[in-house]
Amino acid sequence: MASNLGKALAVVGVVGAVAAVVSAGQSAERKRPAPAKPRNDSFTARHAMGTGVLGTVVFAVIGAGGVAFAWMLGFVALAFVLAMVSPTGKSMPKPPAVKAAKSKQAKSRPVAKQPAPPAKPAPTKPAQTWADAMADLALVEGDLLAYELDIEALYLRKPLLQDSTWPPAEKFYLALARARDYADRYPDGRGDSARLARLADLAGKAWDTANVRAAEQGSNGYSTEQRAALRRIARCVDLLLDGTGGPHEALEAKSVLERLLSTLPGITVPTPLRDQLALPASTATGTAS
Repeated sequence: MASNLGKALAVVGVVGAVAAVVSAGQSAERKRPAPAKPRNDSFTARHAMGTGVLGTVVFAVIGAGGVAFAWMLGFVALAFVLAMVSPTGKSMPKPPAVKAAKSKQAKSRPVAKQPAPPAKPAPTKPAQTWADAMADLALVEGDLLAYELDIEALYLRKPLLQDSTWPPAEKFYLALARARDYADRYPDGRGDSARLARLADLAGKAWDTANVRAAEQGSNGYSTEQRAALRRIARCVDLLLDGTGGPHEALEAKSVLERLLSTLPGITVPTPLRDQLALPASTATGTAS
């Protein structure tokens, strides 16, 4: 019995050494502080070692040395298995990075806004001189002169534009007359240049309106006979401008012009064209001299 007890005690010594090694390993892994965990009542490696030691002592006391040795080896193996598979604890989550106090102060400090640069004043348009206003008026009169020398425009494409009784044309001729009358009052250029510029602008706008509308309507406002007369007037004027006909043809063309113009109210031979053709003044209105 004494020999069996000695064997049992030797086994207990070995088991104690193994338990000490296992406990030291687990203690080294748990040196880092961890948050409190809920109590775990499951069967652990320590429980297995305690059960093995207790059983070995009991079997040794009653004289069952072989059973005590086998009992101890079994629970040692069980303790190793439990020690290997037991979790060592979850790793602690990293604490959120603490921002530097200086950065917080920099963010919380209001940034002074830079004052907006002063707005640049809009460029002022230089005052229009009398010469500028006269140049504007000359442009309008130049458009009219080009029309009065264009045979096709006068009698075929835009005959209504020369008819001063047609409302758009009437508005233009009145606006042009006002501008020209005001300019003629001040041959020395001492008049109000802004007023003359406004009058010239009104005349120019009236011309644009009348010119477009006359082109759109063409000769549609005339009867078939009147359109035929307009075409014949255009041929007579072309003949006189070419000068290819003899004196007899020229006299006949002038006679036809006077006769046809009397049948077309508002249709004339404008002064610039009449002067170029050396026509009598009566041809301008279509009345016999």
